[in-house]
Amino acid sequence: MLEPTHISIIIVTFNPDNSILKLLNSCLLLSSQIIVVDNGSKNSDIIKKEINQASDNIQFIPLEKNYGIGYAINRGIREIDFSSKKWVITFDQDSLPPHDLLRYYDYVVTNENNIGLIGLNYSYYANIESSNKKIIYKKSLDQITSGLMHNTEIFKNVGLYNEKMFIDCVDFEYTLRVNRAGYKTITIENKVLNHRIGNPKTVYFCGFKIISMNHNSFRQYFIVRNHIWLAKKYFRKYPFYILKKIYHLLVRIIKTILIDDDKLKKITKILLGIKDGIIYHM
Repeated sequence: MLEPTHISIIIVTFNPDNSILKLLNSCLLLSSQIIVVDNGSKNSDIIKKEINQASDNIQFIPLEKNYGIGYAINRGIREIDFSSKKWVITFDQDSLPPHDLLRYYDYVVTNENNIGLIGLNYSYYANIESSNKKIIYKKSLDQITSGLMHNTEIFKNVGLYNEKMFIDCVDFEYTLRVNRAGYKTITIENKVLNHRIGNPKTVYFCGFKIISMNHNSFRQYFIVRNHIWLAKKYFRKYPFYILKKIYHLLVRIIKTILIDDDKLKKITKILLGIKDGIIYHM
């Protein structure tokens, strides 16, 4: 059975709001070691103060600037003693797990072997209270960083996250790499993680509801660049997965052009991302 003493949690922050306290309090129920890596936030002093209010057992690592999600996670991993910690869970700052989250992971660990990663399904409206619903899971390559539980064995055999990708697709690339190494990558289908992606914008066209993630131009560049690089690297091994990702990327670009705010700036960054994705090597 999974125990908090066998688990470390890494939380990456970048200019978070006060909701980070709820995440910290939830994580204190799940793990005996919580590491917060801050990616050069303007309010890092406030974050540190809030962490001290939450618990004396949370380690705070401030970085002098934003080095990206991969670098921050790797920085946290290097603080962990693998002789005592068998699992590492990563969380984004805008997520909130249920207090009984370990029972979901434990169900998979009990029923499967050779596990590399266990990811969570999520919703902005997820019920984070205790639930007695049947736990459902499947083998999957679609993982997100938040709520992703890592078998610490993979860090020795597969390596750490790709820091050059900076942000976006970092989790997709790592999942593919872990799976390619022969480990199972599993997703818990129950929507137990309260999690928000982007700054969604909704419009209605001819009776149809269209939702765009409405990411800023900075994110648009990395989304496009890294999807193209991912396709170049993994198409031969995972053709159907890559084709699905490219399809969703094209849909995302179309939505950006049609309904997003600040279209011109975003389109410029998308075009730059296409160019760099083609020529860039990571």
